[in-house]
Amino acid sequence: MKVTRKRVPDFKNDKEVASFWDKHDLEDFDLEEVDGIYFDRPRKRVLSIRLDDPTIRMVKALALRKGVSYSTLIRMWVVQNCKRQAKA
Repeated sequence: MKVTRKRVPDFKNDKEVASFWDKHDLEDFDLEEVDGIYFDRPRKRVLSIRLDDPTIRMVKALALRKGVSYSTLIRMWVVQNCKRQAKA
């Protein structure tokens, strides 16, 4: 016997998503038809920078000690320094 599942509605924001799923069960819906998930997060874009090998090795070692990826560590440094420069 085929189980008919409901279609997941379109949402305008995270608040609507949260409210909807607070009242419904995932098993009642056909999740294969969901195109994507909407999140109210700033969009991130890729930025390419050139660093020499010794610098990359140093950044990777520091990131490993902090338990984050080296790209995350570099992003953290850029954000912190931008905020610091904006205050100066």
